[in-house]
Amino acid sequence: MFQLARVVSPEIVRQIRLHPGAESLLDLGGAHGWFSASLCERHPPLRSLVVDLPGAARAGRRIAEREGYADRVRHLEGDVRSADLGRGRDGVLLFQLMHHLTPDENRNLLAGISHALKPGALVAVLELFAPEGGAEADASTLIGLHYFLTSSASAYTWPQVDGWLREAGFRVERRTPVRRLPLQTLVVAQRR
Repeated sequence: MFQLARVVSPEIVRQIRLHPGAESLLDLGGAHGWFSASLCERHPPLRSLVVDLPGAARAGRRIAEREGYADRVRHLEGDVRSADLGRGRDGVLLFQLMHHLTPDENRNLLAGISHALKPGALVAVLELFAPEGGAEADASTLIGLHYFLTSSASAYTWPQVDGWLREAGFRVERRTPVRRLPLQTLVVAQRR
């Protein structure tokens, strides 16, 4: 995942426009922290806190030390479903995590993210959305089956995720397919 993040981060980071002077980023399930580090580099004095399960957080700390961004990206061991997300955040990354959670867990997480953000701050969601039909349906269906078998969850449709974002007080600014990650979409939404 770290090597893949290095390849796609320039494309993704350009799409996430934090406000000038942003200082606090939260990266949920961000493991290696490369996306956070890339955003911190682009938006000084930004610093990030990655919240991930213990094994992933430990591996992420080692990568951050080795790659030289541990001064900008800290790791906290925890489960995003129960961790204290804090307050006053300028942005939150929620990358490739929603498919591991149930619909209720996603609703609760997005509500928690909304409370953690300053008004007008951004949440960026990177996810594969289940198709509602069309040419991508076969590949997406297989990936959705993989999600179900590995985490008892599923790929969700865009209307489902859009509804959860609106319910949590977000306004979607843009939804962009990621060229270097086929079938993945980056959604940037602003807290009202």
